[in-house]
Amino acid sequence: MHTKIPARLVAVILSSLLFTACGGGGGGNTLPVANAGTDQAVDDNTTVTLDASASTNTDGGTLTYAWAQSSGPSVTLSDPSAEKPTFVAPVISGGTSLTFDVTVSDASDASDTDSVTITVNDVTPAVATLAPDYTASTPITWTFNESMDPESLQLSGTLAALGDGGAWSTTNVENDTLALSPVDATSLTSGWESGVQTVGFTVADTRGNVTTVIDYPLQIRLVFENFQPAENVIGQLDFVSGEKHRGGAAKNGTFAGPHGNAGYDAVTGLLFLTDYEAERVLAYSGIPAVDGADAVFVVGQPDFTTVDSRPVSATSFSGPGSTQSYEGRLVVADNEHSRIVIYDNLPSLLSGSPAVIGTVLGQNSLDSDNAACSQMGLSAPVAQHITPDGKLIVADIDNHRVMIWNTLPEAGQHGAPADIVLGQENFDTCESNRGLDVPSAESLSYPSGIWSDGQRLVVLDYNNRALLWNVFPTESGQAADHVIGQKDFTLMAENDGDGDGTADEMPSPRTLSGPYVGVHSNGVQLFITDSENNRVLIWNNFPTQDFQLADAVLGQPDFVSSSRNLGETTPTASSLNFPSGVMTIRNKLVISDYENSRFLVFESR
Repeated sequence: MHTKIPARLVAVILSSLLFTACGGGGGGNTLPVANAGTDQAVDDNTTVTLDASASTNTDGGTLTYAWAQSSGPSVTLSDPSAEKPTFVAPVISGGTSLTFDVTVSDASDASDTDSVTITVNDVTPAVATLAPDYTASTPITWTFNESMDPESLQLSGTLAALGDGGAWSTTNVENDTLALSPVDATSLTSGWESGVQTVGFTVADTRGNVTTVIDYPLQIRLVFENFQPAENVIGQLDFVSGEKHRGGAAKNGTFAGPHGNAGYDAVTGLLFLTDYEAERVLAYSGIPAVDGADAVFVVGQPDFTTVDSRPVSATSFSGPGSTQSYEGRLVVADNEHSRIVIYDNLPSLLSGSPAVIGTVLGQNSLDSDNAACSQMGLSAPVAQHITPDGKLIVADIDNHRVMIWNTLPEAGQHGAPADIVLGQENFDTCESNRGLDVPSAESLSYPSGIWSDGQRLVVLDYNNRALLWNVFPTESGQAADHVIGQKDFTLMAENDGDGDGTADEMPSPRTLSGPYVGVHSNGVQLFITDSENNRVLIWNNFPTQDFQLADAVLGQPDFVSSSRNLGETTPTASSLNFPSGVMTIRNKLVISDYENSRFLVFESR
């Protein structure tokens, strides 16, 4: 049974309940008022503080806070329950806005909510990321995390002058990818200079924020496959010919025993190639782009057809070895005249002026050719090398030593004494391996090849090895730090892969047989002519351990083959016959192929 409540009584009860809920009668709870603070404009990648301290509770009780993000890129609050939590404004191309809600509650769980908007301004420069796996023949690519302004780009570093200025493309957003490509040089070859190079730039994004990269170091490698064929040949009309002077008389593009490392002058673009048996050096206008190209002038002979040996003089040499240019001077190892000759005015050779020797070392005058074992003398030097800081290093082969001049002697300073000798205890002793039956870290036997960057030094000697100094020697007789081609410093057998002191039947990636003259590094990689194995070995990282394995081989199909011209009577684009010189120029490797009377030009992948 239900009793009906009068309508008037119902109205009274509802009115009482409503009055109580609204705080009437003096004993109710007043709702808190939320205040999320004033809207803010902030810079990206800065710390932002949200502030709900202006929220009120008229009842005087403690408030609790609950912050939550309701729009914009997600960020992490330091403490969502704090009155003043913080977060880091996101880096967003073009800026963005974020909205946060705060709910404040009192002890009775009565609550209120308010919102605040944070506008984030884009003031952070774009981030540049370098794409890996670049080589001397490929573009160098940078990607950015936002759109860039191509017109604002300014390049710097050692590669700036070798590149095309950069080309922009779109990967994710417009103009976010910059590709730097090498351009043709005076050497008639496109490609980066290999080794340790730098690139720098400043460039703005579309909002004017500038990204700056200062001299970023790049290790640019030449990449070769085993048994890779050459791209071009110099001295022959094709890859299958190998006769001296092409089987006829000497001309302005033929050789009879090309010898030693090529010389390249970056200022003039001249390429100097030695023709040992013709007693001359041929100069080319860069690396020829066609097989069998002609030289532009000759040094050491009066014309292109004369190949006779001439008496020692200021215009001749006999058995020229490695060549190199340095600060407007051309330096040549004059093997059979026991001297180093220096042409003191290289630019004058371009104008057709006679090639007259200005300075000689190893002799006191321009018309003497006496071999000597002394601080000033030389005996059949076959190679020389000048470091970037001007040190002159000479492979004094028959004196079984390496001579070092701490500075390249000035013009006309004939017979200047060397400062340091390696391989011997002093300047007056000249015996192979210091007169001992076995080599050591301090001795040499017929050293023929040298390379240095002024910090490190590499020397080839006929102990079937290469000696490495980690720090450039400062004292005579200083010991080498590492040995390549032998298990330790006391071994000397050719192709001794197991390190037992006797020659093995076949070579290996770590052995050498008669390495001669050809050694070069771009500062990152090491290249050695393993002459009697008829190959060139390549270490893709400069060796730091004894007996280190090579990474690649040219001239042979594998590391265990060694036949001249692959056992055939004629050469090919992939074969070698007693290589005696190796040199990197931009993205090219130039190899002197002595018995095939040619130079081969290999191009990096």
